[in-house]
Amino acid sequence: MMQRHCLVICIVLAVSARGQTPGPLEKAASGAELLRHGRHSESENQFKEALANCSSECQQLPAILNGLGGLYYEIGRYGEAEPLLLQALDLLSREQDNRLQAAALGNLAAVYRVQGRLTEAKPLYEHALRLQGENAEDPLQSSSMLARMALLAQDMGDPSGAEKLIQRALTGLERNDTEGTAETAGTLGAWAAILESEGHPQQAEEVLRRALAIRQRISGPNDISIADALNTLGVSYSHRSQWSEAEASFRRAVAILHTNPPSSLLAAALNNLGTVWRAVGRRKEAEDSIRQAVALWELLLGQNHPNVAAGFTNLAASLEARGRYEEASRLLDKARAIDERNFPANHPRIGIDLSRAGTLAKLRKHYAEAETLFLHSAIILENALLSSDPEVGAALLNLADVLRLEKKFGPSGATYKRGLAMLTSAWGPDDIRLAPWLEAYVSVLRQQGEFAEAGRLEIQATRLRANERRRKGSSDPKA
Repeated sequence: MMQRHCLVICIVLAVSARGQTPGPLEKAASGAELLRHGRHSESENQFKEALANCSSECQQLPAILNGLGGLYYEIGRYGEAEPLLLQALDLLSREQDNRLQAAALGNLAAVYRVQGRLTEAKPLYEHALRLQGENAEDPLQSSSMLARMALLAQDMGDPSGAEKLIQRALTGLERNDTEGTAETAGTLGAWAAILESEGHPQQAEEVLRRALAIRQRISGPNDISIADALNTLGVSYSHRSQWSEAEASFRRAVAILHTNPPSSLLAAALNNLGTVWRAVGRRKEAEDSIRQAVALWELLLGQNHPNVAAGFTNLAASLEARGRYEEASRLLDKARAIDERNFPANHPRIGIDLSRAGTLAKLRKHYAEAETLFLHSAIILENALLSSDPEVGAALLNLADVLRLEKKFGPSGATYKRGLAMLTSAWGPDDIRLAPWLEAYVSVLRQQGEFAEAGRLEIQATRLRANERRRKGSSDPKA
């Protein structure tokens, strides 16, 4: 789910705190509203006009700087966001405007988090939470900040810390009877992300459905926030290979978003819908949908945004499925170049890029190159992500597979065992996606003379495939 950072609220706070509505602030409020509807270039123009009409002595300058900095965070211009937010915080520290200062701290922490600067983000969030604690009448914002801190703790490999923070956020919302608010829906979205990372996808889906219901009560069935929630729910379905449910969610999100001006969220929904279509074999439709997403991201966010890189990576996978390896390779190179400009070398996005490049090298039978890429990817991902993250297990299994193809059976078997344990934990033991990996591992075990274990795992793989055939048969209307 997109992490919007309360730009409209921050600007309104500044107005109410000072009892006036001057022109620059009205323009900034207009910029925030345009941003909410995904109209980024118009939003930027409004914020810039507000800033141009607000001198260094202008009382509204911190709110406008925070608004423009938040916009630049939203569209991935992190280098431009940081100095604006730092300037806002410098001015706010002199004025002691705690509520707006907390919002600016949260925005700056979000910039640092997405850049992988996790240890810099943490004290900013903590400071923001302390400031919010001085405003007991604003429990919604405190709970939202706790939810963001929970996601940061998850990023930092502290699942117990993430769980404690998200429970504090939820308790605060329950205590203040705020079940029907957008902040509650956002906090539930964060909780769902934590549940999924802990290996509880069914529970995560239930929480996301609750968040969607809240947003529908607040905004009606066709608001952008509904499309955002549907997109997140669709991703949850995709993670469990529930392709028909995922497609329905993404289709509904796209239909809502097509009634609004072009937005980054529409691009995300189109990209995700393409992923589903590729998974079910509708390769041409998948490619077309992902190309639309990439073109829209480039138009709205610029050619060097991380979302564009993610779109290139997804498009490359579609091209691989159609045997167009040279085109796929060029796209993966472009995606990695974008990510290397935006993230540090040990960021998980770099690890994922290396893993995707390794997959292509394996398809092209460039096994030595693939081994190097997967090994580097696995090192980054194991250090950057929780062991329950499927990306870690996938990188290890791909490495194991290349080692098998190179007839390095000893290290291959050990790596298969680790990767399978991770993906079994992430997906559950009955996921059909485990079957091909189990079968490959069986062949390695037989090479090593471990026939009893090979037989046990072969039975498990056979059972998974039989269950999948039964499931498909029961869902076939002709059956």
